[in-house]
Amino acid sequence: MNVLFLTVGLGKGGAEKILSEICLKSSKHGLPLASTVISFTDGPYRNILENSGVRCRVLVRKNAPLTVAIWFLTFVLLIIRLKKSTDIIHAFTPKGGLLGVFAKFFISKPLVYSVRCTPSISILFFKKPVSSICHTIAARCADIVQCNSKYVKQEVDKKYHISSCLAPNGIDLAETDSKIKAKQNNNNGVKKEFSILTICNLREKNEKDIKTIIDVAVKLKSISFAVLGAGKYLQYFVRYAQKQGAENVCFVGYQENVFDYLTKADCYIHLTSTEGFSNSILEAMAAMVPVIASNIPQISGLFMDKKHCLLVENKNIPAIIEAINKIKNDGSLSLFLAKNARSLLEKEYSIEQTLKINYQMYCDFANVPKTNV
Repeated sequence: MNVLFLTVGLGKGGAEKILSEICLKSSKHGLPLASTVISFTDGPYRNILENSGVRCRVLVRKNAPLTVAIWFLTFVLLIIRLKKSTDIIHAFTPKGGLLGVFAKFFISKPLVYSVRCTPSISILFFKKPVSSICHTIAARCADIVQCNSKYVKQEVDKKYHISSCLAPNGIDLAETDSKIKAKQNNNNGVKKEFSILTICNLREKNEKDIKTIIDVAVKLKSISFAVLGAGKYLQYFVRYAQKQGAENVCFVGYQENVFDYLTKADCYIHLTSTEGFSNSILEAMAAMVPVIASNIPQISGLFMDKKHCLLVENKNIPAIIEAINKIKNDGSLSLFLAKNARSLLEKEYSIEQTLKINYQMYCDFANVPKTNV
């Protein structure tokens, strides 16, 4: 089975991480997938993929003064050259989806379009009309739209009335456990202050509600807060924290291995009104760190309040503080949430399940016989 993956970039976002997991973990789990990745721009995931034998092609490299016409011609020629070695096309992100539509037109292969969020969920789409247009074209032209949560699938079905399927994000628990164990062995066991972690991409101002986290931190001076992530709005939030006097908030930038910090955290907090199913919640739950998250459909449809995590209303600072104090002061509650969340991951959100769902979908739409997996 030869899969052509298309995406807008190979950076540090959730879509790129899912794409990389499918490419890198398929052979490890006995799935006969051969992958080629075409990306509009370069990024750190390219080296990771190429070092593992995945073919990568980047259309626009840094400092390359290519016009739209030239890069599009480059893309078309590359697609045509890959026609014989491609069974199915899998596109990520709205602009990657638009590339997928063009690829489908030129080589007549089935197109899978992965959706992590829809315009009705994310205000980011409305701030970027090009993304919204690309998303609509990709969703309507794809042979199937792959959704990573039930809520997103409901939104897609209601808006487009097209063929869709559910393929939740997955996490490699065995690999995660080995990273956690290695870090725990390095901890010296010294008693530390209660610490809260959040992981985010700071390329957008409103993707995660960092301002509210800072406002909460101002009222909880005895608790340390760490924010992992980089992007053009990093300094904006650093200045806001300084202005508010939140000296207990530390911005540590992008970190390759988030488990360096998850193994030291007592709580993970995820506040958003725009994001879909986040990989960072899975990573926290895999590390058995109790989670506080926004009570929005794309999260509450996956995890039960007071069983897998504590759900809070966005911008409700007293409610968020109350949830933090519950986890801080009630060790049995923290352990209860962590164990239930980990158990749920093992049953429904393992990387093995994600890979099998994708592989079966590829075989169905490309009319390729399945192997026993």
